[in-house]
Amino acid sequence: MSEILTQEQLKRVGLNKPFEPERTTEKSDSLAQEERLMEGIGTWISYFRSNPHRFVSEYLQLKPFSWFQKILLFLMFKNSYFMWWASRGQ
Repeated sequence: MSEILTQEQLKRVGLNKPFEPERTTEKSDSLAQEERLMEGIGTWISYFRSNPHRFVSEYLQLKPFSWFQKILLFLMFKNSYFMWWASRGQ
C-alpha cells in the first residue's frame, strides 16, 4: 500500500522546497579559477615538452629555424645523451 505524503510531512523532512544549487563563495570561486589556471598551464607545459621545436618557433619566436635544426632540437630533448659533431666545409 503506497502512501502519499502531505505538504506538512514534506516540510518536516525538508523536502517541500525545490532543489537549489549551493551558492559558492568568492574563496571557492578563486580556488576553482586557480585550479583551471594550473590545469591549463600543465597542458601547455606537456605540449611544449613533447614538441620542443614548436616551443622555439612559437613561444620564443625564433624564425630562421630549418627542418634540420628542428630535428636536432627534438633529438636533444628526447635522448639523455646527445653529441653533435659538426664542422664548417673544407
